[in-house]
Amino acid sequence: MPANLATCSPGRLPPPFMKLKILVEGQRVEQITQFKYLGSIISSDGYCEKDIRSRIVMGKQAFGNKKRLLTGNMNLDLKKIL
Repeated sequence: MPANLATCSPGRLPPPFMKLKILVEGQRVEQITQFKYLGSIISSDGYCEKDIRSRIVMGKQAFGNKKRLLTGNMNLDLKKIL
């Protein structure tokens, strides 16, 4: 099965100062500093600060989308159902 070099990247990231030379069929694979996997941001330094910040932003956006529903002049019983 041939490898697609456009979408190929190393799964485990080395420290940012460490450059790896990974070859697939004689072509070098691009080394990246971060990528998104199953909604989580994986970074080469191993810290999850960017992942936490992005999840906080997504939560704020979701709450902002429902703010009108929660603060509007809707019947209280209907709000409980929603």
